[in-house]
Amino acid sequence: MRLREAGGISQHAAAMRLLGVLRLFFVADLLTGVYGQSKEPCIPNDPEYKWQRDNLDAGEGFQGPLRIGALKHTSALLLSEIFAILVEEVVGLNATILATSNSSREALYNLAGCKDPSRPDICDSVAAEYHVVLEVWDKYATTAVQAFQGNPTLPQRLNSIGFSGRESMHVARRSVVDAAWEADQLSLDFYRTYTSPKVRQGNYFARAHQLSSSPLLPCSDLNLSGHPTLRADFTCVNGTWFASPACKSAPNECIPVVTGRGFWLMVDFMQKAQLYKMPLILAGAASYEDFSEMPRNLSILMYWWFPDSTFTLLNPVSVSFPEVSLREVSTSVQMATGSFVISKWAQAGLEGKVPNAHKLASRMVLTQRNIGTLMDDLVKHSGNVRTVSCEWIRTNRQIWLKWIPTLTECNISLGQGLFNYSFVTNRTNARTCQQCQPGRLSKEYYDEYGHTAICEWCPVGKSQFREGQSSCIECLPGRFADEPGLSACKLCRAGFYNPELGATECTPCPDSSTTMFEGSEGVKECSCPVGQYRPRGSNSSCLVCPKGVNCSFGGRDASGDSTHPLLIIGYMSMSSEPMTVYRCFKQVHCPGGLPGVCAENRNNLSIACGA
Repeated sequence: MRLREAGGISQHAAAMRLLGVLRLFFVADLLTGVYGQSKEPCIPNDPEYKWQRDNLDAGEGFQGPLRIGALKHTSALLLSEIFAILVEEVVGLNATILATSNSSREALYNLAGCKDPSRPDICDSVAAEYHVVLEVWDKYATTAVQAFQGNPTLPQRLNSIGFSGRESMHVARRSVVDAAWEADQLSLDFYRTYTSPKVRQGNYFARAHQLSSSPLLPCSDLNLSGHPTLRADFTCVNGTWFASPACKSAPNECIPVVTGRGFWLMVDFMQKAQLYKMPLILAGAASYEDFSEMPRNLSILMYWWFPDSTFTLLNPVSVSFPEVSLREVSTSVQMATGSFVISKWAQAGLEGKVPNAHKLASRMVLTQRNIGTLMDDLVKHSGNVRTVSCEWIRTNRQIWLKWIPTLTECNISLGQGLFNYSFVTNRTNARTCQQCQPGRLSKEYYDEYGHTAICEWCPVGKSQFREGQSSCIECLPGRFADEPGLSACKLCRAGFYNPELGATECTPCPDSSTTMFEGSEGVKECSCPVGQYRPRGSNSSCLVCPKGVNCSFGGRDASGDSTHPLLIIGYMSMSSEPMTVYRCFKQVHCPGGLPGVCAENRNNLSIACGA
């Protein structure tokens, strides 16, 4: 590589030293997976600062900090740290950051509590590793979302973070691009330049054999089953490098392209090399640390994305490609890599548990300029995520203040109401919002500050057994609510009935009748109680059963439409007068049961079976 200015070499060496410091700091954090360890407050003098902090009650006995998941790269860590600081110091909720995901897909599975990504049907959101993720690349989350369709643990997509992501092939060092233009008027940031013999002469790029000591993934790890032309046209060299068709004959003269642990955009790069006859030899680094080290040591082409600060001091330059129409080529070449949406996601049901943190995540939006400034500041501060985040919050209050929900901005759709250790009816006495308890409903409330909601008791005639509801349910027939605030309507007592919806009381059975069970719905369920009967052909009051007769519930004198009173053993009555009862001279003469029945060989027309 020809660099014309000695000063440029000195500047490059200084950049390498600083990048080494950044790498040590960054990798150490990745190994722990936990960020924001310093709990020195960022904005203790801000009017919004909260000294008192709560834990998240996630259900089933779990109480702890809000867990913020992050992918293992700098922009995700910065977004998570800024959010965590605001959650703790402004919203008043304990928070922790877990940088344990290697991909957007993995982050969504961690949000849903999936221990086995191949089984999204057995995920448990209560046991989820994360509650919120601030940076998910939508283009890589599609398969995870499709796997969750119909599953109640499907995480909730909030909205875009505001800025777009980009990923493409880069010349690792701007100094190389500048030198090529100065010496040979070669535009290394343009794809057609790579067919020039001057590029292949080894003046500007290292060769693959110079990276032989770097750990690389084997060719067999890349699944090309869906790309038969790539399998046919590319040759695996030394078990790790894919040589493009333009350099099969002399792979040692090819320009090395290195991508990351997951073969990031490898198929895209291979398709472009195939279509545009670029003399490239491509490989995937065995780890993120190996990937981040190679461009610092040698001049190569590489995968890189925005936003990220790993190679900021190298000032990589993107190689531009044209948009390709699939109708013009026989292979499924992807379009020139453009921008993609970066979104925020929350655990299913989180809105009802911590509504203010959920609103903060939904409203958090940064521009392309905001995130670019943060990336630059991270380099200036040697990779200290906490320092950069605190400084940004201190100097950009006018931005983040728009994200902060009013803590008493309660949402009726979530069944919330004003709360301060108990439910209150105005903002003056309120501290926050909380879901209404069973027996209450969320009701809209307006004051000089705008819209909110309060939790009112369910009125008489209604109840509500669920929490977080905006309406109460009318009592069903057989039930009533004679006082406000019931979580369940009461059953009508025995001897009472109710045929209506929304009753506040039950109607007593007529005369001395009663019901067999609680919860009777109509007067037809009223009848004579045990030990009483209603005379035949009469709707009068129930009469006491005469001695010698067993009157069960609903007893009616020989009416035929209800339980008939039965005689006790040793007693007898005539069929014509069933309730005129006689005591038999001998108990064995009268077996009891129905009227007019005597023992065998006794005359049932004789009083007390006497003959």
